[in-house]
Amino acid sequence: MPGWFWMRGAVGFVVNATACAYIVVFTVVFMFPFSRPVSAATMNYSSLMCGFFSLFVAGFWFWRRADFEGAKYVPPTAEAMAVDAM
Repeated sequence: MPGWFWMRGAVGFVVNATACAYIVVFTVVFMFPFSRPVSAATMNYSSLMCGFFSLFVAGFWFWRRADFEGAKYVPPTAEAMAVDAM
């Protein structure tokens, strides 16, 4: 059973493609320097931080991916759901 945000067919593809394009464009524009000419005082260091955290997260993922245990499916009729709701 799909989640709450599931969209079938072409509508889902278009919404996902638009969201991904928006994120890419916004991220690129967000990393432009504040003013020209660029100096150490006016440089936008968000590109440096984004690159650092991207490398950090990728490294952490490769390091810990074997230990990751994902969520388990619990049917809505299970006893665990009733206990958890109380």
